Amino acid sequence: QDLKDLKQSGYDFLNAQLVQSVLSQSNQSKYPIQNDQFFYWSLPNPMHSNRDVDVLLRKSPSEPDQLDVKRTRLIVQLETPDLGEITVTIDILNDVVWYTVNANKKETKAALLSVRDTLAKQLKAAKYNLRGFSMTDQRVDIKTLLLPRANLDDVVRIEVEA
Repeated sequence: QDLKDLKQSGYDFLNAQLVQSVLSQSNQSKYPIQNDQFFYWSLPNPMHSNRDVDVLLRKSPSEPDQLDVKRTRLIVQLETPDLGEITVTIDILNDVVWYTVNANKKETKAALLSVRDTLAKQLKAAKYNLRGFSMTDQRVDIKTLLLPRANLDDVVRIEVEA
């Protein structure tokens, strides 16, 4: 039984690596609908066994395979049984940082607001300035950031090849 479990966990690990490698590929279609805007990682969540931690990092507009660390956006979405679903959006412009936190529980929002000053001090020690820290109730849908949808009413021309 232990060997079967080890074998299954090996297969699960390989499947996760395969999915991650496919998701990490750039869109190289002849007719791209939308350029990929984010690098994407889906990591196992150690705080909630059935949920993943999604990490998105905006690509450089001028060089899509590169990351501009002086001008980027980082989005982290996770869920825990006690805190609920949390999405943290971090915008970085040179040495200025803005945080937007989306949480669905009032207790989580209060806890995060209480550590705002500590966060500002830690960013200052790392030579960053906290310019904004806001809380919202609006849920962030990671799938719409990864796979943008187009309104069919806006389609002007459809090219078909048989």
